[in-house]
Amino acid sequence: MNSAKPSAPPSGAATSGWRRLRRSEAWWVAAASLAFGALFSYPFLVRLAQPSQQNDWDFESQLIWAPYYTVVHFHQLPLWNPWKCGGMAMLGNPQSRFYTPLFIFHLIFGPVVGGHLEVALHLAIACAGGYVLARVLGLRPLAALAAGTIFPACGWFPLHMGEGQIHLMSFAYLPWFIALMLTASDRAIALPAICGGALLALTFGEGGAEVATYSAPLIGILAAYEVIRRRSIRPILFLAAAVGFGVGFVAVKLLPVVVLLRERGRVPWGPAWIMWHDLPQIFFARDQELIALRDRFFIEFGDYTSPAFVILAVAGLLLGRMRTLPWIVCGWVLFLLLRGDNCSIPLYSWMHDLPFISMLRLSSRFLIPFTLCVAALAAIGVDEAVRRFGRPGRWAAIALLAIGLVDSLMVATPFLRHAYDHVPGHFDYTPNFKQFADWDMFNQTVVGQANMGFLHCYEYTPWKTTVVAYNEKGYRGEQYMQGPGTVKLIKWTPDRLTYAVDTPAPSVLVINQNYEPEWYLAQGDGQMTDTGGLLGVAVGKGHEELTLVYRGWPFEVGLAVTGLTLAAAIVILLL
Repeated sequence: MNSAKPSAPPSGAATSGWRRLRRSEAWWVAAASLAFGALFSYPFLVRLAQPSQQNDWDFESQLIWAPYYTVVHFHQLPLWNPWKCGGMAMLGNPQSRFYTPLFIFHLIFGPVVGGHLEVALHLAIACAGGYVLARVLGLRPLAALAAGTIFPACGWFPLHMGEGQIHLMSFAYLPWFIALMLTASDRAIALPAICGGALLALTFGEGGAEVATYSAPLIGILAAYEVIRRRSIRPILFLAAAVGFGVGFVAVKLLPVVVLLRERGRVPWGPAWIMWHDLPQIFFARDQELIALRDRFFIEFGDYTSPAFVILAVAGLLLGRMRTLPWIVCGWVLFLLLRGDNCSIPLYSWMHDLPFISMLRLSSRFLIPFTLCVAALAAIGVDEAVRRFGRPGRWAAIALLAIGLVDSLMVATPFLRHAYDHVPGHFDYTPNFKQFADWDMFNQTVVGQANMGFLHCYEYTPWKTTVVAYNEKGYRGEQYMQGPGTVKLIKWTPDRLTYAVDTPAPSVLVINQNYEPEWYLAQGDGQMTDTGGLLGVAVGKGHEELTLVYRGWPFEVGLAVTGLTLAAAIVILLL
């Protein structure tokens, strides 16, 4: 009998990767991933209906509640958010996250339960994606299980989710995108590119514009490695096609975002760095909760990685040979980037000088794709242990993986419960919308739920406004005439406002919301005007019924582009 050990498959062996995923295997992977998502999000699931208001949860919850309420109560598309900052774009907000099929969970279960379910679902998506990626790389099921669980089990996820930075959940799509790119290197590009474009659109639609930027170095290096290894430009063609489809799929949101950023761009972030002496605490400190509660900035750079996972990754480094090369290079580059402006090789400083990328918040978020590199190396370590040492290697790998998962569940996951630390104030519901000034930034959501606009708000950039709150000096009402005449509100909805005005002479109707050029006059004789930063309509003498609608060309053009892209994708798939 030939007892020779089977040779290791080459790195990126995608040809047989999808064939390895039998239908029965796909079913148990889906079930196991859902179980993993439920287990590692248990602090949310045990308090599923209790609102999370701690820190950024208040900010993110408002961006969930406003579109939910607009759709359910007013039966309108959530294009404008009157409950925030004196009025601002809703779809055009780069961090709004309702342009996703998962928004259906919010519509069915409400924004609180829907938001918590999304956390569990993204954990499951990341787990399944890591598994599929490993199988595409030619790794055994046990190694694929390691890749799928290590990436989302590490400390970055509970720290960011407990703080409320739920737009970073879109990193769950990263392993799926890489798997599609590797697959496109061996077979027809059309289907992987369309799927990859859909993932990019999902990432952007869920408020993860910066997720794509932080992931770009990892994707770019792996694509370059595949081009060199295969002597083929197919990975580059895949990326070009995927970006093209992605831009098309998300154009309905992308164009309003571009217009908004041009009008109210994000202020570039200052220096960011991680010191060498911080690394042991970042990766191995077991008192994650105490550190994070004492030093809130630790939430940004903490990433507990169980020593058991590190042992598996080191095994991959020592035993994996050429299979580990692309992941070593990616990990090294990402490590230099996460070091920030303090690194002797200033990759982050160079990258931060590029357009748009200068708006990146912190270098430490490169830890998240770096963790995927660690998971890939650990999976290769598991695969090599099984291949080289047979049953003893298999049991050793199972033991280390189990220890690491239990360790992460005990050390990292409990931080999720701090999403409930803040107890929001109570505000009585007001039947008539009005602007309200509250300097406690943790009340944005509950103020909106009371049908009031939160004036002094927290957003992706400082938001200047001349809107006056009803509890501030100088308040003249939510609508008034700047000049002679009277005005009566007929109907108020987020995207559509109707008024009756009577004027003995030319005058200006002023609405106590921020002016944006996407507002237009749909009914009545008048002219839209910027009235000291507020919405205004210049009218002539007499009686007029005026209807203002927020929509504008960015949404309409974007909707047309998205529709054409969807049609093109369907035609390509049917051919």
